[in-house]
Amino acid sequence: MKILVLASHGDSLLNFRGQLLAALVAQGHQLVVAAPNISDELEQRLRLLGARVRRYPLARAGSNPRADLVTLASLVRLCADERPDQLLAYTIKPVVYGLIAASIALVPRRCALITGLGYAFGAATLGQRLAGAVARLLYRVCLRQAQTVFFQNPDDRADFIAAGLATAARSVVVNGSGVDLVHFAASIPPTAPVTFLLIARLIRDKGIGEYAAAARLLRKSHPGARWLLAGPGDPNPGGVPPGELQAWRDEGAIDYLGELADVRQALARCSVYVLPSYYREGTPRTVLEALACGRPVITTDMPGCRETVADGVNGLLVPPRDVQALTAAMATFLTAPGLIPRMGAESRALAERRYDVHAVNRHMLAVMRLVEEPGECHGRNASGH
Repeated sequence: MKILVLASHGDSLLNFRGQLLAALVAQGHQLVVAAPNISDELEQRLRLLGARVRRYPLARAGSNPRADLVTLASLVRLCADERPDQLLAYTIKPVVYGLIAASIALVPRRCALITGLGYAFGAATLGQRLAGAVARLLYRVCLRQAQTVFFQNPDDRADFIAAGLATAARSVVVNGSGVDLVHFAASIPPTAPVTFLLIARLIRDKGIGEYAAAARLLRKSHPGARWLLAGPGDPNPGGVPPGELQAWRDEGAIDYLGELADVRQALARCSVYVLPSYYREGTPRTVLEALACGRPVITTDMPGCRETVADGVNGLLVPPRDVQALTAAMATFLTAPGLIPRMGAESRALAERRYDVHAVNRHMLAVMRLVEEPGECHGRNASGH
């Protein structure tokens, strides 16, 4: 078959879907990928993987009706030109406009991957509530065009079904994007000094402010401990201002590592991985990488995050936006560092049991009828079990 994969950002095709794309090619399918900002270097890497590359215009942030109509028209032309047998789109704008375009162009099978609900499904500000209302309307329209809607956690699936945005019969839960257990090899976490790490885009909903506040409280009583932060800035309305980040660095609360091309060295340096997110995650990729590397995880009891931690076994769950609870969770590892290697081993075991990228991809391809497996995987129930 010819498969068209739509992304909102070129780098995500390899960083987040590279193993899935390779699996499609390995099964003998003709692969076309499309994104708005594919560099020449990235195009070469995608071609080496076995994909043909197309580009289309897309404004990732904000809602400009004229720009979005240009995107839709471009995707209709792309689908009509390529005539794929199946479309897979992920993240909100490729899903919305890709599914509509594929329906107009009579693409036979159309699949959506919901990789989290993100900024628009927060309820903290009027802007988020308005964006959420628009997003729900668009999802209601476009997901009717999908034969399959993949979700990365059961909460998102349940919310979409309850809101009438998706049907139980056409929705499937997969275990996030999975993680390469060889690339992210396990190692023994260091405990001297105890070092915490958060990797995320610098937006408030990732809990970065709470992380900095907890670090500020704990460094007084544990001056030898370290709090590392890595990730790029973001134009999202909830982005952390550069001045605030600099203030955290100036007072010594946070060591900022910048945006990392390869996070493995940072994970090797850390004792405990922390993601105090109240962003509507799918399943956080950085947490899966930390699990694979054998690190205990502190994260929030939120959709997408809570599935990655058995509280008290491979890490600790805390309420969202709760600095005191986050501080107490970090203090647990500072006062009892012997927990770190034990819980880290449990994290690796969980990654091997649930999040192996090859198993996740086999499940997706079976549901999409692109690979045959014993037991007819595409006949599994909608929860993915």
